Amino acid sequence: MVASTAPLNERAMLVHLLIRQWTGQKFDKKATEVVATHTGAKEAAGRYYKKLIRSTPLHAYSLNADRARFLNYKLTLPWLDGGTRILPSSMYLDYMKRMREHRELAQQHAAEFVADYPEARRRAREELGDLYQSKQYPDPRTMEDRFSFDVNILPIPAASDFRVEVGKDADTIRKGIKSHVDQMAASAMEDIWTRVFNAVAKLAERLEGDKVFKATTITNVVELADLLPKLNITGDPKVEEMSKTLKERFGKLEAGTLRADEKLRAQTQQVAADIVKKTEDFLKAFQ
Repeated sequence: MVASTAPLNERAMLVHLLIRQWTGQKFDKKATEVVATHTGAKEAAGRYYKKLIRSTPLHAYSLNADRARFLNYKLTLPWLDGGTRILPSSMYLDYMKRMREHRELAQQHAAEFVADYPEARRRAREELGDLYQSKQYPDPRTMEDRFSFDVNILPIPAASDFRVEVGKDADTIRKGIKSHVDQMAASAMEDIWTRVFNAVAKLAERLEGDKVFKATTITNVVELADLLPKLNITGDPKVEEMSKTLKERFGKLEAGTLRADEKLRAQTQQVAADIVKKTEDFLKAFQ
């Protein structure tokens, strides 16, 4: 694959995943003081957080949110520290399909929790005893508004789109925009190579000697190999080559076979170690 000459804003977009929920947990100053008094510890040594409510739907909402955030990280590349990330256009349809599934689950779990909230609050009063404080529980009428699951798509800025009248500073601003976008693209590509390094280095490390390793140590590498072409926002041929190498070297391996065949295990470990060294060399270009 030849490196793309198309501007980044034609090959990718920005995505911001925002998931909100009522956590059902609260710092309890009084309980912290009691624990400190009974243990002889200073209050600064620890803080007591109490679970305000015990709810299966609320727990399910949290688990689904964690999985959605992990998927968001997996299918996108870094942009800024505020949560906005780069979504390659080749990944858009799959990303949106899977996020819609998570959003539907989030809406389902939230609705179930809101319906159960009055009864769950009643149970909490019995379970918490003196730790129960009614003021820490939102009005049931406002609880639904405390949950949301939003995926916002934004364009990547292009210097040519800046047309604000700021006099002679316009060219300087356009150059700054281009420089920033170029830096972010480089950081995104560095992230790709870091993922390769981490996944293969873990495989190489776990295959040494007779260490125990899980099947996911191999499948994680193969899954990453499948993702690399879609994450390759600059069309870097080295990324395409690495994807093929990972599939060829590890795609047909099974954990059980490696555990039983010491010679194959040693050979695979050496292959992984060689790829780690090669990846280290690629990463040096970003330093």
